[in-house]
Amino acid sequence: MRLTRTHLAATAAAGALYLWLRRRRKTHRSVCVVDGCDVYVVDAADADAVVDRVADDVLGVDVEWPPTAKPRYAVVQIASRDACVVIRVGDATRLPPRTALLLRRAICLGVGVREDCHLILRDLGCACGRRVDLRSVAGRREAGLASLASEFAPTASLPHKSDKSVRQSNWAGPLTRAQVEY
Repeated sequence: MRLTRTHLAATAAAGALYLWLRRRRKTHRSVCVVDGCDVYVVDAADADAVVDRVADDVLGVDVEWPPTAKPRYAVVQIASRDACVVIRVGDATRLPPRTALLLRRAICLGVGVREDCHLILRDLGCACGRRVDLRSVAGRREAGLASLASEFAPTASLPHKSDKSVRQSNWAGPLTRAQVEY
């Protein structure tokens, strides 16, 4: 078969369209900005598409669950200085490879982070790297989030952190703006 200019032009156009559609499908825009950090909300299968935005040596890690479904959690939050990825776990049994590697290599910080990382290992088969509980760093086992925030992140606004209705809401369903900002 002899290739003509028409064939080449049609092939090039089809290739360009394919690449454009692929790039468009993979593009994830931040849902909101909290304290200067972009917040991305993705399903577990799509986490690798945005995990590069939080790639850092030190990460904040937290899990949330519906009040009636503990200990199976619904959301994993991974945050760096500049961004936060909220991963809706759903029925997933594994995290995508780049997301799992990021958690394994990072120093994971949080309140109760040892328990949270244990749940991530149990339910998603992903071990977290070194874990540092902010309560132990502060030397206060029973310290609340507000007092820890004032010590470690004095400029953070922490919207909704003191609102129990957000903290104890249904994290398994579609996330509200308040939940994403939490």
